[in-house]
Amino acid sequence: ENAIIGASAAGDYDIDQSLRFNDGDSAYLSAVQKNGTTTTWTFSGWVKRCELSAQNPIFTVGANNTNDFLLYFFQPSPEDTISVTVRTSSTVHGQLRTTQLFRDISAWYHIVFVYDSTNATSTERMRLYVNGERVTAFTTETYPSQNQVSIVNNSSYSMYLGQLRGSADSNFDGYLAEVNLIDGQALDASNFGETNLDTNQWVPIKYVGTYGTNGFYLPFSNGTSWSNYFDFSGDYIRVPSSVGAPFDFGTGDFTIEGWFYLTTSGSWTSYYGISQGGGASQKINLYDSTGDGTLDVDINGGTRFSSSAVLTDLLNKWAHIALVREGTGANETKLYVNGSVVGQGTSSDNFSGFTQPFTIGHNGELYSGSFKGFISNFRVVKGTAVYTGSFTPPTSDLTAISGTQLLTCQNSTFIDNSSNNLTVTVSGDTRTEKFSPIGLDFSDDH
Repeated sequence: ENAIIGASAAGDYDIDQSLRFNDGDSAYLSAVQKNGTTTTWTFSGWVKRCELSAQNPIFTVGANNTNDFLLYFFQPSPEDTISVTVRTSSTVHGQLRTTQLFRDISAWYHIVFVYDSTNATSTERMRLYVNGERVTAFTTETYPSQNQVSIVNNSSYSMYLGQLRGSADSNFDGYLAEVNLIDGQALDASNFGETNLDTNQWVPIKYVGTYGTNGFYLPFSNGTSWSNYFDFSGDYIRVPSSVGAPFDFGTGDFTIEGWFYLTTSGSWTSYYGISQGGGASQKINLYDSTGDGTLDVDINGGTRFSSSAVLTDLLNKWAHIALVREGTGANETKLYVNGSVVGQGTSSDNFSGFTQPFTIGHNGELYSGSFKGFISNFRVVKGTAVYTGSFTPPTSDLTAISGTQLLTCQNSTFIDNSSNNLTVTVSGDTRTEKFSPIGLDFSDDH
């Protein structure tokens, strides 16, 4: 849904998308936290309810009611208040429950909660803002002792949006938009919204500060570019390799990279490949032969090397994967996932004479399992090792840098954006989607 459109003194800032949480589907988002600042942090989000007189969790952390943080619409009595609880080792350190009721299911509420136990004033250690106004009237009002830690920003606990700390019995029913968690800072509502001078309404503004170690921003947009969807059933795209031998790397450097969003596991999964065909040995394939998240690099008919560990982050998340050969010698070929080396091996082979198309969403020979999920911003570069050490994955669409032989999976149509302008052939019902890792999606958490 188009969440909020507001004009501000600083210019229009539109929130174009929200994320619908249907409690009947037990819908929620979760992530394991990183270690950050447990004594100081800020949560901000725009919330629209679709259900009254029910416990509706917004942001929670923990695994039980022994150690948890809870921000939710409270039920049963008094119904439809906002309640915040900070608890460790069965001890409630702080709790706020509003006297005000929030029963307008047509309205968007901007909710900001600040935890700052370092503050010398006890009543400043937990602060709640709704639509820009600080809430000061509570039926329950207790504050933590100075420097009391919370379990927010503690890597031992998971965080949840739309669910009560992992309990399928309590889910949010409504919409969330423009969610921010700021690790290490106590910020008031003016960092995320302001009063429209014409309408006197509270409207969003873009947060422009930093996030800290465990912080995140969730705009719930569908990205700024496109991807291709492959359904694991005869879906793949191919580009010819006979036009100027674009994929004949010889013994030189090369980079094959792209963004991958895998939606299934447990069986052989092929990401991409190229082969001479006809049973010939010369080939390059990237696949997971067991479906457990271990990536295998097949060069010339055998697994040259595999990822050093099972990559659990590959499932239902965007992951940047790059296969890079740099120079000659031992372990000159490396496999990077999200900027880190996960496997390496020796492959000083002379790649030449490829006559079969480069295949994306399957291997070069079209056997042994295809890919299920999304692939975006796929690029092949000849003559250059684009990455020569640990790196931060790209944050914008890939471009046709020098040596680019193929650049695809980034448009609403099936095209090659390299100077070769190769023809992309579609098999199955592969389709394009306005869903990508570029610009942060609801699938991106940290």
